[in-house]
Amino acid sequence: VPGWAGRARHLNALRERFLRDGWSHEEILVLEFADPVGSSRDHALELEEALDTLKARTGARTVDVVAHSMGGLALWILLQERRGQVPVRRVVFLGSPLQGTLTAYLAWGEGGEEMRPGSLFLESLAQGPPPQEWVEALTIRTPLDLNVVPGSGGTLPGLGDVMVCCPTHRGLMDDEATFRVGLHDAQILRGDANVAHMPGHLLTLEDLAGLLTLTRRTKASVVDGHAMTGAKTAEPMALHTTGKTLTNGRA
Repeated sequence: VPGWAGRARHLNALRERFLRDGWSHEEILVLEFADPVGSSRDHALELEEALDTLKARTGARTVDVVAHSMGGLALWILLQERRGQVPVRRVVFLGSPLQGTLTAYLAWGEGGEEMRPGSLFLESLAQGPPPQEWVEALTIRTPLDLNVVPGSGGTLPGLGDVMVCCPTHRGLMDDEATFRVGLHDAQILRGDANVAHMPGHLLTLEDLAGLLTLTRRTKASVVDGHAMTGAKTAEPMALHTTGKTLTNGRA
């Protein structure tokens, strides 16, 4: 799912990576929001429809989500408004301005207003439960993100956090180190005897607005609070104690 002003084409690189790693075209659903700069509350309703569509198409019970940028806010508000009663098992926020971003003062539309630090929308989110109240959750950030300012706005207290070096905000969706955190260095491959394959799907929320990628099997694991660098081999991060896995995205 792309973020603010995002389009489906912005997730093409990430989608191709999943295809190369074994997912089929039928297991990937891409969505654009009707209004790419609109309110995250409206995006949440479109996201909910997409979740139901994927479940009906594949027979999966749950979906794993990779949310990029403002798309993460749509997922968070959906979790709050439905009190966690949505078919989402895990989520990775890629460069999502969960605490707002100063650059939103340059953005237009309701989505831009909602991302401003101290906005009524963000204050209402902060007063409710965090994503990890209902799902296994992780944020992935980059020190070169000029869209989420300050960078600390891309995560939440108590939420697992990984810093990768050093793609841009948009580059998180097409960065090898970022992808390895989710898939390659986690060594979650089909046929791996040490990994429990799940009948869930992967949902990817891209940029700040609405491209939605959902896949049947998630293959990556990530470790809470581990900072990743380009020169360092990424280590898998365990999400709770299940054998299920998750991949990462951008903000």
